[in-house]
Amino acid sequence: MALLAGIHRHLTGTADPGDIAVDVFANHTLLLDRGGDLNAHLGDFLHLQADPVQRTTGHLRLVNAVLRILTALLHHLHRRLRAFLQGTDHGLDFTGRLLRTLGQATHFIGHNGKATALVARPCRLDGSVERQQVGLLGNTADHLQHRGNIAAVALQVMHHLGGPFQLRCQVLHRAAALHHQLAATIPTFAHADDDATQDGFVEGSSLKIHARNYYMNHDIRSPHADDSKEWGQGFIGKFESGFTQGTVGFGLDAYGLLGLKLDGGGGTDGSSILPVSDGNGKAPTAFSSAGAALKMRAFDTVLKAGDMFLTNPVIAGGETRMLPQTFRGVSLTNTSFEGWMFEGGQVSFDKPYNQSGMRRLTTTYGDLGDQSSKHITWAGASWSGVPEITSNLYAAQLQDIWNQYYYDFDYTHTLSEGVTLNPGLHFYHTQDTGKALLGDIDNNTFSLHLALGIDGHKVTAVYQRVNGNTPFDYIYQGDSVYLDNSQQYSDFNGPNERSWKLQYEYDFAGLGIAGLTASASYSRGELDLTKADPNSIGYSNWYNPEGKNAHHWERDLGLKYVIQEGKAKDLAVTLRWATNRGNTAYQSVDNDVDEYRVIVDYPIDVF
Repeated sequence: MALLAGIHRHLTGTADPGDIAVDVFANHTLLLDRGGDLNAHLGDFLHLQADPVQRTTGHLRLVNAVLRILTALLHHLHRRLRAFLQGTDHGLDFTGRLLRTLGQATHFIGHNGKATALVARPCRLDGSVERQQVGLLGNTADHLQHRGNIAAVALQVMHHLGGPFQLRCQVLHRAAALHHQLAATIPTFAHADDDATQDGFVEGSSLKIHARNYYMNHDIRSPHADDSKEWGQGFIGKFESGFTQGTVGFGLDAYGLLGLKLDGGGGTDGSSILPVSDGNGKAPTAFSSAGAALKMRAFDTVLKAGDMFLTNPVIAGGETRMLPQTFRGVSLTNTSFEGWMFEGGQVSFDKPYNQSGMRRLTTTYGDLGDQSSKHITWAGASWSGVPEITSNLYAAQLQDIWNQYYYDFDYTHTLSEGVTLNPGLHFYHTQDTGKALLGDIDNNTFSLHLALGIDGHKVTAVYQRVNGNTPFDYIYQGDSVYLDNSQQYSDFNGPNERSWKLQYEYDFAGLGIAGLTASASYSRGELDLTKADPNSIGYSNWYNPEGKNAHHWERDLGLKYVIQEGKAKDLAVTLRWATNRGNTAYQSVDNDVDEYRVIVDYPIDVF
């Protein structure tokens, strides 16, 4: 234990971890920073430069930061064990600090200040949900003290990664030597009855390869526009290791992406599944990328730093094309409370699904010119405590562009055998922040759905509304548009747009054809483009002085078959056809389009 104390002083200083956790919650955490910048240095820290020396330095910094975090965790575990064995007032003092930390956490969830991006509630709609979360944390604090403390220390991770420090070779060398001694002490504190902590780095590993063949025909119904027709073959390889054994485990996730052009020449490029050409109308013959993320687990908390796939309502990588979108940053996930999942993180770069390299963050509908955002920071909670109900509450800040808040509620009620009723709600509030690079934004967007399922049949009715003089917007090429009327081609998200949808789905398993499904839907949207802001920095293109009665509609048809058994088991073939049409007033913002997609997916579990 003396060794741990010495290492802790050497790498992290003499501050007590419990006090650090309280300080992190009160002043310095990613989620509570009222300064608006929200740990801007983190994006620069994670930026691996193209120069090999700079890239190596970035990796060494990451390793050094992880070693410091590990030491703090071990010192904290040492204090817990000593307090338990001695049974002294020191243990009570430790508990008091923990309860004060949880008190700060309840303040975090209940806070509704507008200036704090990650805690302000989206309008008044989710006020009752926030109060329920505060009550849940308060009622369970006495029973989950050790998990709450781990969550507090995990937040210290964000503080360490965000704080700037100079990496010196001499310090790193000493830290690496001490790491071997630390590794030997970790199993001492492991919970023998926790099966998850017994998974080894190799034993818990998996390697999966996803082959995706993709044809896309983007047929613009205009005599003066060129169609986009491309066909490609993509390969997605994902490796996920287990965690080294012990209370604190380490692991590695890595991926490799390869896209090959099968057809896309003669001026037919630009469908979005292949990279944009250099002006000759022909997409490159191949593109590829690779990335990795270091991960660390302590009890129910997992920290990742590096390149990763993300999926949540405020930042979700696009996966509707041949290859997926990825991000570079850090993420933190905690599942200490049964039925709850808490997460947060920050990313500074994304790799678009049709490019090889990383780039700074932009938005789908806003015109940023040559500008971009340095990073997006988010936090959220998902609840599934009751089998029929799911709910999510998220908040995010895209630096100098917007604060965005999200809430949803979905309930599936079984009326009788084979008959279900499913009502649901999705709500976004978006507000400009910082330098407001896209101008003023004050947007409330929601969608309501009601679905009736009878055996293999399902009918869904949707109403969607955008309230604001700018469109609902999200990360470029991403899928963070959790709205019921976001269709294959159109999102029905224009300024002040009102839309509805009727959708029918059928599962042919009832007819003895397992794996075959079909869907058909019709959506219609109406909007007044004269109310769009003509002076908006990023969205002025939506303004049309003659667009008072603009409207458009979309018809979507889909057919999918998944092989259920045999050597080709799980091979899936998907056919999709979207038709979008608008009147003259709507033509100023979009074209009439027919879009066809043929997708063949074949997942392979190597091990």
